[in-house]
Amino acid sequence: MPTIECQSCRTLIEYAPLRGSVQVSCLQCQRLTTVPYEPSVAGRVAPVNNPYRPPNKVHAQWAIVNGPKPHSFRMKLFPRKPGNLALVAIAYTVAIGLLGGFVLLFWFFGRPDQLHESNGIAMDSARKRMPANASTNSSDRAAVNRPRSSSPNKVSALESALAIPRNTDSRDWLSQDHKLRLRAPEMRLVAFNRWEDKSNRVVRWDGNVQVVDESFAPDQYIVRANVDHAYAWELERHFGYPERLGIRWTYENDGDQKAMDVAQSSAYHHHGIQVQLQQRSHSIGPDYSWIVDNSAPKLRAVATEVVRAVTRQAKANTRTSIAALTSYIQYAIPYTKDVSGEQRERFHDDKNRCGLRTPLATLLVGGDCDSKTLLLLTMIRAIDPDVQLAIIHVCDSNFPLDPTTDVNHTITGIVIAPQSGERTLRRGDVTYALIESTAGLGVGRLSPSTKLDTARVDPIP
Repeated sequence: MPTIECQSCRTLIEYAPLRGSVQVSCLQCQRLTTVPYEPSVAGRVAPVNNPYRPPNKVHAQWAIVNGPKPHSFRMKLFPRKPGNLALVAIAYTVAIGLLGGFVLLFWFFGRPDQLHESNGIAMDSARKRMPANASTNSSDRAAVNRPRSSSPNKVSALESALAIPRNTDSRDWLSQDHKLRLRAPEMRLVAFNRWEDKSNRVVRWDGNVQVVDESFAPDQYIVRANVDHAYAWELERHFGYPERLGIRWTYENDGDQKAMDVAQSSAYHHHGIQVQLQQRSHSIGPDYSWIVDNSAPKLRAVATEVVRAVTRQAKANTRTSIAALTSYIQYAIPYTKDVSGEQRERFHDDKNRCGLRTPLATLLVGGDCDSKTLLLLTMIRAIDPDVQLAIIHVCDSNFPLDPTTDVNHTITGIVIAPQSGERTLRRGDVTYALIESTAGLGVGRLSPSTKLDTARVDPIP
């Protein structure tokens, strides 16, 4: 390092060479000494009046050796020259035509083969949950009532059968549009105020008899939820079959009979009716799976609100949710007897609806035992699609007995772990916990008059 002598005490001071004149401090006397600027190499440092500036950065230049000059292609939407305008129009026309062709090809070859209902619910979606131990008769009925595609021979056989004069009603029925017509949603608030649950008064159970303490005040709940009224009554109107038609039709040979059976079963299925085809006679009844599939999505909001109001929890377990929905069906939904008469007065048609009301309509105006049972099953399915359900027909001395059958009452069957004292019904490898929908008895409790000896189980897959 260079040194300089202090101007006061003559002490040598080391300093770092810098550009320009600087002042250094002495370590002995603390005086400042000026160091003049003397560049060591002439011409290497720019003068003060001409400051240093870095050179401009030069970007790399790319060139094509022995080739055409690079150029860019630009396509103007509205070119100035008429010739270019015509080329652009042709190009756009070809592009749009190709795109439309690809869309048509994708729609034609890529659409699913599985048939769907008009409201977007897959017809076989619920049947995927068919329990492995379901009865063979239930599986056969589901297979028979599923719509099928007809071969040319079957079509000709069907036309031959419909040409018979006695099948005029069947011909008119099959020529109709069987799709569920969807209207614009009409959301209305459904409120159940002062809904009283008296289950808290039960002190203990002596078998099937409950001991009640009247000194306890019943629990009160408030449930408010929006329901699509337009969909509810359109589904109720669509459900059922012409009473004058029934399952009577005329045929001349076995081919005509088979074609008519398939065509009628498919048409009935689109209206929530299933036909059980037997060798000598046919029977007809409601298709519970179709009704549940078309009602559960519309009842999910109501079921969720009921569980939240009763349990006071945002999310409850399966048993607690089922208990809340059971209390709601038993206490909040009114029991009405003349369901068929009310349906005829409302719709003024000749349809037979098997004395059953669809779940959304039951929610709005009430229903009888099978209608309330079906509403409970649908609301359970709406919040828990994996639980196994069944509608069970039993004999109860408290209900008038139908002389044409050995059952006159309907209850709910659900596959959950039963608790002590709860009544169950076993069919095959499945054990159902039983729920009454018309009386406030809770989960697994039935009235003493309910007989399970002749119970008939219809699983709802």
